Amino acid sequence: MSSRAATPIVGTAAWSLPRAVQGAFPEGDSLLSRYAQVLPCTEINSTFSKAHRPGTFERWAAQTPPGFRFSVKLPKAMTHDARLKVPSREVRDFVSSLQGLGERLGVLLVQLPPSLD
Repeated sequence: MSSRAATPIVGTAAWSLPRAVQGAFPEGDSLLSRYAQVLPCTEINSTFSKAHRPGTFERWAAQTPPGFRFSVKLPKAMTHDARLKVPSREVRDFVSSLQGLGERLGVLLVQLPPSLD
């Protein structure tokens, strides 16, 4: 085992830039492109409550540099409503819908309901 510590990777849940801190981020064509010049990853939280068109994921990927990664939250319908008892086909369909992110897809994020036992 290596004695070297892993380099922490820090990002935020979403990429909005409050006006108070926008000056700390370089200029860019979008808030996401500005964010991606400073931080290496972010969460796509909106997939928790709605589906996106494939072109949306493609556009987001195009606005970020090659090493940038997105974590994508599984839909609430899978985690809370179905309580993780989801047919594998539905999971495959969801992952397939993310193809527009290409290699920028980092991880799938699972938010569990407090009531899950």
